[in-house]
Amino acid sequence: MTREMWDIQQQFTNRVITRLDKPLSELNNDDKVRWTKEYVLSIISECMELLDQLDWKKHHVQAIKDINVGNIIVESVDIQKF
Repeated sequence: MTREMWDIQQQFTNRVITRLDKPLSELNNDDKVRWTKEYVLSIISECMELLDQLDWKKHHVQAIKDINVGNIIVESVDIQKF
């Protein structure tokens, strides 16, 4: 399982790296800051998508919703990719 997860992560990383405008070895500090920011914003976005699957806003009066475990797993995996 660990090797499979590593391979999936490597495929994901390769897809992301191909979106860079230059090879990884040629990134300067400004490039690194920009791409780090992109990764962090992506992680935050995925975390928010996971939170949206939960009934976590205790300050709101809302109907209890059914938790979709499948969606929670999907969002958790998306977070793990980063």
